[in-house]
Amino acid sequence: MEIFELRLPAGAAVTLIVREGRSFVPSPSTRIRVDDQLLVVTTAACRDQVEQRFRAVSRRGKLAGWFGERGRPG
Repeated sequence: MEIFELRLPAGAAVTLIVREGRSFVPSPSTRIRVDDQLLVVTTAACRDQVEQRFRAVSRRGKLAGWFGERGRPG
């Protein structure tokens, strides 16, 4: 899955990835790998929505929306 496929709400961004002990700033096309650690910066207003989106993606991958998991209330 690439960063842009997360479809995070406005007000949230993946700002850093730590992979195999090295950190770097990702681009929207950076592929997320198993065991990557992501630093996500978000506004207080969309924090819950971002957490829900990450949970949905962790369960269903980038097709979470197709399975009814939008990562947002409602």
